[in-house]
Amino acid sequence: MSHRMMVLLVVGAALLLAGPLSGQEGMGPRGKGKGPGGGGQGGGGQGAAVQGGAGRAGMGQGGMRQGGMGQRGMGQGGMGRGGDAAMQADRDLFHELLTHRAEIRRTVKPIDGGVETLTESDNPAVAAAIRKHVGSMKKRVEGGSPIHLRDPLFAEVFRHAEKIQFAYEKTKQGVRVVETSDDPYVAKLIQAHAEVVSLFLKNGFDEVHKNHAVPAKP
Repeated sequence: MSHRMMVLLVVGAALLLAGPLSGQEGMGPRGKGKGPGGGGQGGGGQGAAVQGGAGRAGMGQGGMRQGGMGQRGMGQGGMGRGGDAAMQADRDLFHELLTHRAEIRRTVKPIDGGVETLTESDNPAVAAAIRKHVGSMKKRVEGGSPIHLRDPLFAEVFRHAEKIQFAYEKTKQGVRVVETSDDPYVAKLIQAHAEVVSLFLKNGFDEVHKNHAVPAKP
């Protein structure tokens, strides 16, 4: 065999070996190049998206669930602008009371400057929940921490919270509350609010989802 023939055979074998290797290396960079850049086009990016893309999508969905639930939680009670650390607990307690509203009796007595209310239950657990709810609402009125702002009446009450005097005493089966104001308009707000709370107990969640009118200024 001539020297020239030997050289040709060696070169040919080298090219055959190099061909598949260069093809694999070439697909690697191209695949990577298409993966991130072509995610919206399909094609070469699909291979990378199966592993890396799905992971990113999973993280995105998880982030939406966490953030979205937080926003919805605040929004259910119309509490968006009044959100605080105790909001969820106060809302859950209120919902629990509505669930047991058939066991609650309530009277509202209009007085000069506001109302006197008596809210009680023969169920000791419900009576305790009533007292806890009233205590929390007193803190919100005095601390300027609004709740249920989706409802125009509640928003207006909290807008004038600094003009409200809120006192209560525990009874054997619940709580007696006296809410008053020296401002005639705020006194009307207090009385309107007391009537709506009674409607909550009468009609349940259907009433909570309604908006309630703000009384006209005297």
